[in-house]
Amino acid sequence: MSAFLDGTSGLPHDADLETGLILTGGDRTWEPDDLAAVDSATSADPGRLRLRTAVNRLHDCPRDR
Repeated sequence: MSAFLDGTSGLPHDADLETGLILTGGDRTWEPDDLAAVDSATSADPGRLRLRTAVNRLHDCPRDR
C-alpha cells in the first residue's frame, strides 16, 4: 500500500479531473480515445475494460431498420 501511495500526488481543489487524473490498469496508461477503440478483452482483464469492450461492440453492430 505504501508503494502505491508513494507513487501518487494530490490535485489542486480546482483541478480539471479530465486532464488531471490518469487512468491506468497497472500495466499501461489509457487515454480517452484508447478506451473508445477497445474491441477485445479476456477474462484476465479488469471488469471495466470487459464492459467497455461490450459497449464498443454494441455501438459497432449494424442495426436492422
